[in-house]
Amino acid sequence: MKIKMANLEGYEGPRYKIVVIGDGAVGKTSILESLLGRQFHSTYKLTIGANILTKEITFEDVLFKYQLWDLAGQTRFSIVRSSYYRGAHAAILCFDLNWPSSFESLPRWRNELKSHLGRSIPFILVGNKSDLPPQVSETKIAQYISSANADLPCNVPYMPTSAKTGENTSELLTTIAKLLTTYKTAGFSK
Repeated sequence: MKIKMANLEGYEGPRYKIVVIGDGAVGKTSILESLLGRQFHSTYKLTIGANILTKEITFEDVLFKYQLWDLAGQTRFSIVRSSYYRGAHAAILCFDLNWPSSFESLPRWRNELKSHLGRSIPFILVGNKSDLPPQVSETKIAQYISSANADLPCNVPYMPTSAKTGENTSELLTTIAKLLTTYKTAGFSK
């Protein structure tokens, strides 16, 4: 497990655990690497267990400290993943726009998330690899979001991203802050 922790000594503001989930090879790790300003690598590296990194942003004059947990997507790691969900405040649910079966796995990922937490939490839907011709239609994505919205007190944001070009990757953290603020304002915070 790779861990990069920020110095939190004396920090009193909000801290949020965000789990990044989805099938293996959809680009979860590459998206997080892009958030850190690291160069894109086209070589696939399997995540074993979880990679954890910290990142902070200021949104509406509030400093948000995130722990981003990049969870292994392969089925064989499902037993290990169960303990990594504990205490999550929000999720980034990823699929590959060019791999329809990764989109079809989204309900399974949401069920796994909810079953391990015992409740629903807000999430952002991320369609990665937007730099390639999509194989998942916008209509299917809209239908999935509509269905997911019925389960949550706030709307599920959708962001097409490209870890390769950096499209929308930096906006993810601001969108999470907005989502957490909306969720808390609606009275559904943990």
